[in-house]
Amino acid sequence: MKKILFLLLALTTSITYCFSQGVAIDKTEEDGSRVIGTYYSFVRYVGHISLAYFNIPSECEKWQLSLTLGWMGEKPDQMSIGRKLLIKTDSGKVIELENNEEIGPIDYEFEGLSTAGFEEYSITPSYWLSEEQIKELCSSNVVKIRVETNSGTLDKEVKPKSFRKVINSEYEAICAAKSKGTGVYDNF
Repeated sequence: MKKILFLLLALTTSITYCFSQGVAIDKTEEDGSRVIGTYYSFVRYVGHISLAYFNIPSECEKWQLSLTLGWMGEKPDQMSIGRKLLIKTDSGKVIELENNEEIGPIDYEFEGLSTAGFEEYSITPSYWLSEEQIKELCSSNVVKIRVETNSGTLDKEVKPKSFRKVINSEYEAICAAKSKGTGVYDNF
């Protein structure tokens, strides 16, 4: 009986995860600015990632990549604005992004204790990127990322096609949402 319940729980979680991918927010403000963001999707060996699109009338269109990264052991140092995220593709090309917000000690979430007794923390830095960089990520296999903090770097090996698959599906979901209007008469 326990095995059946566990199997049903695993199946339900998998189905819920499959249907949770896509656009989480699509909001247009009175001034005409619009934000479209995706749900966080899991990328093996990296963590959760999310893509967002911003269209602010007085500025150019912007794209943002957010990563939820985990740490074990001692709580990491701060992450100042401008710290780098290096994304290496299987062709050897390195895409360089910069952190766009300050992350301090209060921004780390305590996740609990690992099975080995270490404390686990997570942070979610965000990085601006261009649409050309997104297209590069959609067409390349990412093999490694490096996150720079104030005290050093964190390297993560990436399962080659998983990062590309998630970024591609999130980019397509946002592009589909962009093509739809958000006014009361749009798509009526």
